[in-house]
Amino acid sequence: MTSFKIFVGLGNPEARYKHTYHNAGRLLADHLVNAYSLLHPERRFKFQKPAVGKNFAFVKLGSYILVAPLTSMNESGAAVQAALNFFKAKPAELLVLHDDGDIEIGRYKISSNRGAAGHHGVESIIQNLGTKNFWRLRIGIRHMADTDRTPEPKRVATGNFVLTTITEDDQKILDSVFQRIENEVFADILHNRS
Repeated sequence: MTSFKIFVGLGNPEARYKHTYHNAGRLLADHLVNAYSLLHPERRFKFQKPAVGKNFAFVKLGSYILVAPLTSMNESGAAVQAALNFFKAKPAELLVLHDDGDIEIGRYKISSNRGAAGHHGVESIIQNLGTKNFWRLRIGIRHMADTDRTPEPKRVATGNFVLTTITEDDQKILDSVFQRIENEVFADILHNRS
């Protein structure tokens, strides 16, 4: 994780979308801020805007920066570009946290230099940065059929599903995977060991 400087939790900023599947990246970002706050009780950490007119908020986790775009999901690229410029970071130092409907809920994958695969937030980032050369932490949000790990039959179309409210059972699964991500990916950062 030492090559990363900026983490971006994708999501729609409006309150009505806060607990939807499409906001899994932002929910993970909130989880990490809460975890960091518990480990460092001398100060309460929360997102803040860097200056008037900026389209993102951020919080510093030690020497790392966690960013939340204040744009709609489909315009995330402008906020990510602004954050990279503001913090003088390169795309290769970026890890984007986002939902992925092709990964089973309860799982996550880290990848780089890949296409958007239909995710409009990631697509916007690729267009704005002019490169796919950044890292992504993809959080599974869909239930898969047991036989071949393909999406369940008769499921809601992805465009409609991602904007539905996360069910209570699925929130428990996501909370569990967020904890695993905290332990497996962010432990050194949260404990200032990196």
